[in-house]
Amino acid sequence: MLFSLLLVAIKDMHQRLRNLVTMVSSIGVGLFMGLYVGFEMAMIVLSVIAVYDYIAVFVTKSMLKLAGVIDDENMALVISSSHIDIVPESNYSKKEVAEYLRDLQR
Repeated sequence: MLFSLLLVAIKDMHQRLRNLVTMVSSIGVGLFMGLYVGFEMAMIVLSVIAVYDYIAVFVTKSMLKLAGVIDDENMALVISSSHIDIVPESNYSKKEVAEYLRDLQR
């Protein structure tokens, strides 16, 4: 518990460490579930989370609003890339890249 409080304090004082603190805390939750929660209970928890995610994305669309806030606020542990970042541009000619960018704008 003391370590958790220390991580929160460090995260609040040093914004550069927020992603690291988020990853460490996620590992801690995973470790706790792996050591102390049985397989059946873990499957129930994951099933509930999956149903919640489906409802939040496709029914209420609240996850889409959350994604907008995450993008606006530059929140911790959110990884994004533009379309061209995913594909190595060096593998394509300038003409192919220009066509791809033109198609994206349509």
